[in-house]
Amino acid sequence: MLFNSIDFLMFFPVVTILYFLIPKKYRYLWLLAASHYFYMKWEVKYVLLLLFSTTVTYVCGILTDKIDRGECTEEEKIRGKNCV
Repeated sequence: MLFNSIDFLMFFPVVTILYFLIPKKYRYLWLLAASHYFYMKWEVKYVLLLLFSTTVTYVCGILTDKIDRGECTEEEKIRGKNCV
């Protein structure tokens, strides 16, 4: 789907309107689904790459947050090491 196509002219307002109708708690899921749909309209064969990339980024974000908070990992708890 190109930005200057009729498909996009229909897609964008629908996504935007639904974004504001959905409760704030679930808006990020709507944007994720709409983004994946947008990219899959361009080339469906890259769906696995897109899902893999999203998963890796999400997991890395969670791990980074744990490191920033100084939470212990299971291995550190077992060994009795102090958290940073």
